[in-house]
Amino acid sequence: MDLSEGRLTFSFPADYPTARAQFRALAPRLQARWPAAQMEAFPLSGQADLTVDGFYAPPLETPRRLLTVTTGLHGIEGYVGATMVQLLVEEFLPRLDPRETGLLLIHALNPWGMAQRQKTNAANVDLNRNFILEGDFPVVSNADYAALHPVFAPSRPVQRRDLGLLHFLLTLVGPLRRFSVARVQEAFLIGQYSHADGIYYGGTALQEELQLLLRWLRPCLGRYEQVVYLDMHTGYGPRQQMSVVHSPQELRSDRELAARLDYPLVVHTEPGAFYAIRGDVVDGLYSLTRSEAPRTRFYGAAFEFGTLGDSWPAKIRSMQTMILANQLRHHGAGTAAVRAAVLRRFEALYVPTAASWRDKALADGRRAFEGILRAEGLLAGAH
Repeated sequence: MDLSEGRLTFSFPADYPTARAQFRALAPRLQARWPAAQMEAFPLSGQADLTVDGFYAPPLETPRRLLTVTTGLHGIEGYVGATMVQLLVEEFLPRLDPRETGLLLIHALNPWGMAQRQKTNAANVDLNRNFILEGDFPVVSNADYAALHPVFAPSRPVQRRDLGLLHFLLTLVGPLRRFSVARVQEAFLIGQYSHADGIYYGGTALQEELQLLLRWLRPCLGRYEQVVYLDMHTGYGPRQQMSVVHSPQELRSDRELAARLDYPLVVHTEPGAFYAIRGDVVDGLYSLTRSEAPRTRFYGAAFEFGTLGDSWPAKIRSMQTMILANQLRHHGAGTAAVRAAVLRRFEALYVPTAASWRDKALADGRRAFEGILRAEGLLAGAH
């Protein structure tokens, strides 16, 4: 953050070390209001230069409310998330009551993905399909995925012809003869647990990064009367309107929540509104709170900053980009030019650089923070 001609501006970090440094530099601002605030940095196993960083600031007096904000669950999406944390600290922390409100900020839940500009972790696990705290991972299935895996994850280097939209559409002709559009989309997005080189792979065990999240958050669930959990994402939804996305376990309707939050686009992770997700972190935290801290009132949501848009052409382009990026990761590309083209598309899907997009993202993040923190009684004068 810096001041230019009297106007506050926010920087979108260009790389993981810069983002982490910006996050750690928030310490004096947090400790000025929460003197006991501490930062912890947990390195990933065998990778001391990649850390999941967190600030926990306990209330000065009675622990009533906890605000938790996490970024980088989907590695590359953490760059926009890092800027939203800057926004929160600059504009909203002065309006929280440190006597009764605690704060937990976690930077880069997936530091490998953020550093490598990937969505998944080093094991190709999508952490937002991995948050399964009960049951056996192999039992969790995605029945249609196996038949569609050769289309979703071609086992060869990316070639120039693969970049063409018409070529991609022709690869979908066969699957669409067997499955409806809705079934293809669900098989692609919901999460699968059988193909480690595939799309939206959920893994076979709870990943180290999510164990760290639980290390911070789990003890807090029974300590506070109320927990608000906000997770930052990019990629899906309308390009010019961020979506506030809720778990199916949030029983209030989209319309009720939109009115309560004074926010124009509120959806649930269900077919027909957003899309269904298995192993979703927000959804899992609702279940965890209910089972381990039933007296704690939990509210969780994701901020989803759309990039390409939500039209069918945009959804198809997004699917193609995800497939190409996964194919590139596992099998490489035929030429350096093809590799560069895939990486440019992937960047555009998750970290847009247009000033107009970034300005709108900041405006939407600001409005969503305002609405949620006010509705949940965390802002001064909102109780």
